[in-house]
Amino acid sequence: MTTPSLRRELGLFSATVIVVSGIIGSGIFFTPSEVARQLGDARWILAVWAVGGLVALAGALTYAELGAMSPGAGGAYVYIRDAFGRLPAFLYGWMLLTLIATGATAAVGVSFGNYVLRLFDVTSHAGSMAIAVGTIVILTTTNCLGIKPGAIVQNALTIAKTLALSLLIAGGLLLWVRLGNAPPVSTAPLPRESLIAGLSAAFVPVLFTIGGWQQMNMVAGEIRDPQRGIPRALIFGIAIVITIYLGANAVYLRALGRDGLAASSAVAADTVARMAGPIGATFITATITVSVLGFLNVVILTTPRVFYAMAQDGVFLSAAARVHPVTGAPVISIIVMGAWSILLLLITGGDIGALLSGVVFADWIFFGLGAASLIALRTSRPDATRPYRVPGYPYVPLLFVLAACIGIMSSFVSSLRTSLLGTAILVVGVVLFLIAQRIGNRESGNGNRDEGLGLPMGGSEAANNVQWKARFPIPDSRFPITATSPLATPHPPLPRFAGLPAPDAKAQFGALPRRRPRPPGLEAVPRPSPKLPIPEGARLAVSPKMDPVPATNRLLSRSLVPHRS
Repeated sequence: MTTPSLRRELGLFSATVIVVSGIIGSGIFFTPSEVARQLGDARWILAVWAVGGLVALAGALTYAELGAMSPGAGGAYVYIRDAFGRLPAFLYGWMLLTLIATGATAAVGVSFGNYVLRLFDVTSHAGSMAIAVGTIVILTTTNCLGIKPGAIVQNALTIAKTLALSLLIAGGLLLWVRLGNAPPVSTAPLPRESLIAGLSAAFVPVLFTIGGWQQMNMVAGEIRDPQRGIPRALIFGIAIVITIYLGANAVYLRALGRDGLAASSAVAADTVARMAGPIGATFITATITVSVLGFLNVVILTTPRVFYAMAQDGVFLSAAARVHPVTGAPVISIIVMGAWSILLLLITGGDIGALLSGVVFADWIFFGLGAASLIALRTSRPDATRPYRVPGYPYVPLLFVLAACIGIMSSFVSSLRTSLLGTAILVVGVVLFLIAQRIGNRESGNGNRDEGLGLPMGGSEAANNVQWKARFPIPDSRFPITATSPLATPHPPLPRFAGLPAPDAKAQFGALPRRRPRPPGLEAVPRPSPKLPIPEGARLAVSPKMDPVPATNRLLSRSLVPHRS
């Protein structure tokens, strides 16, 4: 019986929608005021957003090559594992599970509940909590039905919030002349020292607002024609977001001016209220509600694929690697994601904003580490198939890694106490990994690393076999060979042959050259020789039970037998 696997049911449009929705959450409605507080000129404000867009594009191009090279589920987890080993990759998944993804789901769920109640002029923390729990349950159930239902919901939500933002920008442009008495968009220029400090401080919220496009790489195993679809979806999605962000900031500046933008706590609401009056407040609240819901769904849709990939490697619950035979979804991984998010929500009482800010720096560590894996893989696997290559290598990935380092340092300095808490969670992850590896070593009897392949050993036997066969796929059925066919896979070394051709080979293929008799006591094991021709039409038989076992570095056994057509 064939084991169910993920289905490639996402097209280019759905993949692009995931990119757009993963970036556009609620940040664009609030962070522009923080950027304006640091800078005194509209040109610098727009320039910072433009540079942020270029950084996002550099990261997207980098992840496009990685996604096209490894078009499977898991995203950055797979790239970090292949480049740096299983410990950093496990820590990435550990942080996603314990806080980054599940904490974001809980926090965004509460935010969604607040906006829903605001539409009805109601304020209730308990009501927001109830709405958050119910929404997480509904979205978790929807995504358990398969990637298609989840993608349909995601497409509808993303189209709605993109149209709403486009309407906001279009309305601002149409009323550009009407706002002739708008506040000035610039104030006195800042001194050079203050400008440099302001640019550095303003860059941090921009980086946080443009993040999220990597969510699409997590579902790469379910995208049709991933070698072409992944790069296109990333580039198209980033282009759409940059256009929307620059247009929205231009409208904010025109409607409120620099000083009004810096003083506003609800930028989008104040802008729409100036353009459309009180009715604009309801419109923008509904827009933010839909946008937040779309971001919430995309996190629940994509992140469980990382846990699925971890389970396949033997570093997560083995049940999480199961795919439902009907829906084709990793149901256990999705349920674990939703359940832990609700548990965090209840434990913290919905007040986890400060906790999230403490692990933002950890998120950017793995963000940058994923991009750095491209450089490592270019060095360690130069001959790997790369359907797409990032232009401007190595400067483009290095630009993104540098931006990630800036985000890490700025986050750590601005939130020292909570950043130390995030560091403590990372240390706990290291300890758990080492304990699990030690237990696995005792069970397998070998915790070494196969230096020839660069594959980390010491996990479960099944996990090691998965990694081996993913790197060197070996068919489990007969296939024709000729005299020019390779006789062995790259690793392990040349296999031994179990026997000579069948007795009737002489009659069919002609006389074979004589072999010198071996001295008594020596095992007569024929080996490939340039003097021993391989008959045309012979087939290389590989038994499905002869899978390579990386933990023992066992040689394959193969038999060369003639095949009669």
